[in-house]
This record gives sequence, structure tokens and C-alpha cells, in this order.
Amino acid sequence: MKKKTLIIIGVIAVLLIAVLVGGKKAGWFGGNPNIKQVEVTKIEPLQIVETVAATGKIQPETEVKISSEVSGEIIELPIAELKKTSPVLSLSFITMVYVISLVYEFIKGIVSIAPLA
Repeated sequence: MKKKTLIIIGVIAVLLIAVLVGGKKAGWFGGNPNIKQVEVTKIEPLQIVETVAATGKIQPETEVKISSEVSGEIIELPIAELKKTSPVLSLSFITMVYVISLVYEFIKGIVSIAPLA
């Protein structure tokens, strides 16, 4: 083959490749029928709420044990009709005697320490 013929075939091959690549990008041929359409919408802020159901144990960060200094039985707790001068709770008689004895010992300790003028 002559040199001129090889150059013509080379130029035709390069042009053919350029047309094929450009046609593929332009969508002239080689389209895929399995391409799915995409829906486009405007972005808006949404509130996402996630709920998780699980079983297990909840461990506290700090464990606090609450107990009273005086043990006894609360007889009445009238929170519904609470006024400025009404009692907050009613204790049983045994509990009241114990509390009164504690208060007496506390006052006795203060009086015995304090100098009498």
C-alpha cells in the first residue's frame, strides 16, 4: 500500500471513532432501555422521628439510695386539700413518740451545752 492510502485510512478511522464517541455521548445510538427515570424535587427541611423498640436493662449514670432517718407509718397524706396552715402528713402514734424523743434529746443536748445566764 502506498503511504497516501494509509494516511487516508488513518484519518477516516480517527473521524469514525470521533463520530462514534460523540454520538454515544449525544445519545444518538447505544441507548440503554433499562435506564430508570429520576424524580427531582426541591429540598425542604423535614423532621425525622425514629422509634426503636428494644428489650434490655437501663443502667443509671448515678445511683441514689433514699431513706428516712425515722421509720414509721404514714397514715394520711392530704395533698389535694393542702393549704398554708394544713398538715402535710399524719404519722402513726409510735412514730410520733419516736420523733418527739429525738427532738427532746436534740434540745436537751443543746441546752446542756449552752451556758445558762
